[in-house]
Amino acid sequence: MGFLGTWLEGMRIGSDRSPVSTAAALRDTLSAQAAFVAQKVVTEYCQAKAGRNWPQLSSEATFVADLARSRWEAFAILLADVFLIAESLIRPDSRDLDPAAERRLVALYAEALAAYPRPAHRPGGWDDRVTAFAARLAAAGRAPPAVTRDIVAVGGRAVFGVLPIHINMRRLDGPMVTNAIAFQMAAVAGRLRRRLDRATLVAALGTEGSETGGGSETPGWRASGSAS
Repeated sequence: MGFLGTWLEGMRIGSDRSPVSTAAALRDTLSAQAAFVAQKVVTEYCQAKAGRNWPQLSSEATFVADLARSRWEAFAILLADVFLIAESLIRPDSRDLDPAAERRLVALYAEALAAYPRPAHRPGGWDDRVTAFAARLAAAGRAPPAVTRDIVAVGGRAVFGVLPIHINMRRLDGPMVTNAIAFQMAAVAGRLRRRLDRATLVAALGTEGSETGGGSETPGWRASGSAS
């Protein structure tokens, strides 16, 4: 995963207003948004914490490896949050997430992670993150659509837990990190509201199989309380 936390990349992501109307476009858009926020927040926190020692710290092999690990884990964590934000924006009001759409979103999340070579610290892949996301999505899909701040509070705490700074040096920084993530993710949610083609995505996510492979035309959501 290339570094996406630059000002220029942020401008590109923020200025893209093209509609998102396919499952593949949704996957790629959410992946780019999560990668940008994860790498920006983790790197800027470490730079601020190190202060004048940042040039020296960022040249130490051990820290460089720890930073890479932290950014990868933050990406997977915040990717789940961004998927949940998108689900809350796409889902028709007062409806539960249909099992077909649920499976499709989990598959898209897994595909977004698998799109990159496995990082050195994860030779076995991301199965634990995919399983955790599936559990969160299942719970979220049976409740009213959540607000962005409640969604990202979970990811914010988890990202704080994987930062490459010793806990004794960041113990009091939890609220600062979670608020920084919440600020960035509020902007992500705003961009998604403008770009997601809700009606088309509801149909696309409710269709089993790939976009070119056919499948059922079952609607992606069902009325709350109805049978599966």
